Amino acid sequence: MTATSADRREPGIDPRIRERRREIRRHEGRRRLRRLGALAGAGVLAACGAVVVLSPVLDVDRVVVRGAVRTDPAEVGRASGIDVGDPMATLSGPRAASSVERLPWVARATVTRSWPGTVIVSIDERTAVAVAVASGGRRVVVDAGGRQLGFTADDELLALPIIEGLHVEPAPGQFVGAEAAGALELAERLVAAFPAGTVAVAMDGRGALEARVTPAGSAQVRAVVGSSDRLADKVLALVSVVEQSGTDAAPAVVDVRAPDAPALTRAPS
Repeated sequence: MTATSADRREPGIDPRIRERRREIRRHEGRRRLRRLGALAGAGVLAACGAVVVLSPVLDVDRVVVRGAVRTDPAEVGRASGIDVGDPMATLSGPRAASSVERLPWVARATVTRSWPGTVIVSIDERTAVAVAVASGGRRVVVDAGGRQLGFTADDELLALPIIEGLHVEPAPGQFVGAEAAGALELAERLVAAFPAGTVAVAMDGRGALEARVTPAGSAQVRAVVGSSDRLADKVLALVSVVEQSGTDAAPAVVDVRAPDAPALTRAPS
């Protein structure tokens, strides 16, 4: 029998030990082969998976918009940037939602996948609280934060309280400005106090506020409000005066600049 190089390097070694070492080397070789085979298999599976995921089988087939009342669903779809035929796996839901939230009426948006080929865009819309008369006489709907939502287009929106005297450039999606905060708050409080009546608020060049309120079944009341501080107290004083005096006979002026001592002036019948 011919001696191997290992045998020549280790003369006199026990044959059993020599055979054991050979078996260990063979075992290690087989283990390396199995590892290589597993890596190759994983690579093949990954490649196949990528082909399937990026194939037309898992493309976007349709975009479904939910929650749109004031917003055109087609506009939501365009704003999302998601098109039919885009790969489902690679679209970014947060990025698409952020783009949709730039639309004037949209407060929040979420984008979810419904496999194999549907993308659902769900939106929560803002609540309109008033109509601001902007530069040039155009009327824009605004929410409580002063965001311009759009131009008045239906009777429901035209029934909102009117705010005049603001220096506003009409631009849906933009804000009317911090100086409008008091006028917006006053309009909201008056609508809550006189839910069946009509309300209009005006702000002069110095920021002083006035309001015209027509309670249901009564004559119009002009409220001199002044600054935007203590609006809750001023509206409460106005409500108390109206309830106690009644205004059905003739128009009245109620000065609530000092809400603890409101003053009523009634015009002649």
